[in-house]
Amino acid sequence: MLKELVHFTISSPCFFLPGILIFLDLLPLPSPVVTVQGSFDSNDESKVSIKVITLF
Repeated sequence: MLKELVHFTISSPCFFLPGILIFLDLLPLPSPVVTVQGSFDSNDESKVSIKVITLF
């Protein structure tokens, strides 16, 4: 079934978006991710974003 869906999706540009939407309906939802730490506060998020910005 997935093989036919892939062929349908890549067969023509007009079928690309409908094929992707069908894939989204067929694929299972991701499992909830369990985190060890509590939620971030705004100060922690700004530190992380500053670190990411300085890496680039």
